[in-house]
Amino acid sequence: MVTDESIREIVSFWGLKSVRNRPDIDITGSPERTAYRVVIEAEDSRLWILEAIPAGSQEHKLRISRALAFLHERGLGPVEPYLRSSDDRVLIPYKGLDWQVRPYVEGVPLPRPSYVLDEWRGRACALFLADLREKARDIPVFDPAEALSMSRFIHEMSGIMEEHNPKDLERLDPALRFIQEEFSRPGDELPIVFCHGDFHPLNVIWSEDGIRSVIDWEFLGYKPEVYDMANLIGCVGFEDPAALSKGFVTGLIAEMNRSATVSIPCWAVLPEWVIAIRFAWLSDWLRRRDREMIDLEVTYIYLLIDHREDLRSFCKQAARLTG
Repeated sequence: MVTDESIREIVSFWGLKSVRNRPDIDITGSPERTAYRVVIEAEDSRLWILEAIPAGSQEHKLRISRALAFLHERGLGPVEPYLRSSDDRVLIPYKGLDWQVRPYVEGVPLPRPSYVLDEWRGRACALFLADLREKARDIPVFDPAEALSMSRFIHEMSGIMEEHNPKDLERLDPALRFIQEEFSRPGDELPIVFCHGDFHPLNVIWSEDGIRSVIDWEFLGYKPEVYDMANLIGCVGFEDPAALSKGFVTGLIAEMNRSATVSIPCWAVLPEWVIAIRFAWLSDWLRRRDREMIDLEVTYIYLLIDHREDLRSFCKQAARLTG
């Protein structure tokens, strides 16, 4: 059990004096990324998030903290680095757990599902991705040679499903054969860039008219340059499939095209990447054994496959809306 006294002792390593815990304040982002987390109010009234990390994740968390510090120093505004202790540590061991502290950033709630109509949100996300591309050049710790291979991921996922989820694998067989064919063509390699890896509207802390912070960097690293945009489009469409041809996606594509954040080959395969990334989401639902979300995801994957040419046509049309 984490007591108020232990929290005061933990945050003292960072020179913080905790006045009180603030469990009344909701923390944006997935709670699965931590073993424990709470907002604390320091003596100067500033708010911080204290987190205990899951066992075995120390190396990955340190890589994340180094990346965020690098991006912050490069001037990527919506990035909040983890606080360093007086002896320059990010992680502090205390009673069997490792702890870290980051600033609490207050935002305004994302209006779901009506946000899918907001073209300005799509443009704001595109501007962030363009800035991330620029600021992440020569980022330390990460190696482009470690970049994600989607064809390898799909192959490995199929093997796991064959062993643990054979009925779901049978339902998905046509979809898997489709995506395996799409990602097995030689010469289709895309440029590799540093990506957030899980960029979607719920991992953004919004202001009334922009982005205040981008959170949950657990899947950061080098990936094909279409990855973050495709994931974002797929998540907006999962909120409401009709949104694939509406405001948010229109603004995103128009601004991505205007800023030349992705290359011409990426535009050509964008619908296939939107589909492929949904298999990563499906993998997560399977891991959680969330039957409702599994069924929704399978239905959505087939919808995307059936309407991929409509999405391709819309992308071409929206890319011309650069005014």
